[in-house]
Amino acid sequence: MRAVAAAFVIGVSAIFVGSLPALAAGGPTHVQKTTNWATHDTAVYVVSTLNLLRTKSGQPMSQAFARKLRVVRYDVYADNVNNNLYFIDLKRATGSLAGAFAYQMGSVKPVAILLNHRVGRVNHASDQISLAYKTDPRTLIGSFTSTLPS
Repeated sequence: MRAVAAAFVIGVSAIFVGSLPALAAGGPTHVQKTTNWATHDTAVYVVSTLNLLRTKSGQPMSQAFARKLRVVRYDVYADNVNNNLYFIDLKRATGSLAGAFAYQMGSVKPVAILLNHRVGRVNHASDQISLAYKTDPRTLIGSFTSTLPS
């Protein structure tokens, strides 16, 4: 439990530090101007759950996302149909989708919905969650440039 709590604190710190340049530079026009801190904190927590995923050699998967998939941004969405279900889109600099994860609040780790390259051992989302990703309306609640301390 301490390891999970430590990973969360590190992840929250990393997200805050990693998102400062993106916030300073201005974001996409669809990002809300006023900050709802509860929603922001949820987005920070959800993206930080990616820090719990490891490659076969034990390295953080977020490093493999950057190196192998060229991920530069993590967009966090709240599912508008299912409470406590969130999606994380891994985006490249071109805006293309490199992968997607789902996180159900209270779960131990996020699950893969799609991943364009095998970067480690991950559990895959159920058919129900995958369908929700494809069909449910969702709301962008955060966009981050990192999940790790810089």
